[in-house]
Amino acid sequence: MRFKREAEEEEIGFQMAPMIDVIFQLIIFFMCVTTLSKLVVAEDIRLPLAEHSREKKGAAEVVVNIYPDGTISILPDQYQVEELPSFFERAKVDGQLKVYIRGDRDTNFKEIVKVMDACARADIWDVSFATYQEEPKT
Repeated sequence: MRFKREAEEEEIGFQMAPMIDVIFQLIIFFMCVTTLSKLVVAEDIRLPLAEHSREKKGAAEVVVNIYPDGTISILPDQYQVEELPSFFERAKVDGQLKVYIRGDRDTNFKEIVKVMDACARADIWDVSFATYQEEPKT
């Protein structure tokens, strides 16, 4: 008598190696993105000194750089004052936006007032000014 033999089913296992590869890829990606997000400020603007300055913190943020010649830059692009309210409206998240104004120490204050006015027209009231705190000499 010949008995039919059932084919043995191979057990399907969970492969850990591809999962670990994906995790490392994600870690590398987020490390690169975090580094790039810190490089968004224009390094050629010389900030004024302030005794009580702090680092910026928050979620939806826009950094507006104002150069001594009146050029307005939100990296990597340059904008005219008239374009700022529509830009701010597009940048809002849940109707909220924090604007950091980084004016060069040689910038005429009326240029900064123009940017503040653009913020008011876009209904943005959370505006901060970037300054530099000189480290105490020891």
